[in-house]
Amino acid sequence: MGLRSMLIRNWDLHRQELAVLLGFLGVCGILAIVFIFFNRSLHKVLRSLNIMRAQKLRSVFRELRRKGFHLAGMIYPTLFYFGIKMGLITRFHFSLVLGIMSFVAICVEVTRFRWPKFQQYVLLIIGKIMRKREYKHTSGMTWFTSGIFLSGAFFHPLIAMTSMWCLIFGDLMAAIIGKTFGTTKIFGQKSLQGSIGCFVSSLTITLFGFLFFGRLSITDSLILATVSSLTATLAELYTFGRINDNFTIPVSTCLTTTLAVKIFNITLPIIIKKISQTDQVEEMSSIEQIE
Repeated sequence: MGLRSMLIRNWDLHRQELAVLLGFLGVCGILAIVFIFFNRSLHKVLRSLNIMRAQKLRSVFRELRRKGFHLAGMIYPTLFYFGIKMGLITRFHFSLVLGIMSFVAICVEVTRFRWPKFQQYVLLIIGKIMRKREYKHTSGMTWFTSGIFLSGAFFHPLIAMTSMWCLIFGDLMAAIIGKTFGTTKIFGQKSLQGSIGCFVSSLTITLFGFLFFGRLSITDSLILATVSSLTATLAELYTFGRINDNFTIPVSTCLTTTLAVKIFNITLPIIIKKISQTDQVEEMSSIEQIE
């Protein structure tokens, strides 16, 4: 009865934002399925329309398949924030699960580098969504899991969630716009158009997050959203070497946004409020009346 009453109470308190969060997850899930499992069919349709060169179109859809798994990663911020809001999990539980996943992923990486036969098996399963440089270096999925683990473990849940959004949506738009319209190269193969797409999409989603989920003022939301988006854009643009932007985007965004909170003295919301015994008694009696 205690768990049921807690769930009813938390759902009533946060019904709108939890419903929107689940809606986000549903949309991302549908897009992920389309990008991953219907990639070839969609590619054939657009190729028949002759809207762009075949080589560029092939490159865009190869990237879309990779980003489909990014969209599927929306499950992490959703479970993290939704679970904490509903009182189903704690930061420790989330961090423990992601920590174990990161450890397993690192073990897989080490094993495939040491044993060629295991490497062939791994490439057979996920080789189509890996970049060629990842054949000999740590894959983006391991960096992705590790970055989300650190974000959820050490930062405020609202900041952690919005930083994960920057990774999922900002990186997605940077890739799609950069591959499609990226003509002005500014750093290696990264384009100005892709960076603008990353910044605008990150700014939009984080501004909504701070306003709707954080209930912050417009000024505070703009400050934090701008800092988050600018950091994510720079991390996506200037990450090079063996470190992957799947790691640098969420971690650096969490760091700079937390710093901005301290500098501008912004008060973030308390995600979980402790329920007093009086509140529990009142809540139990109200539920019994309803029943």
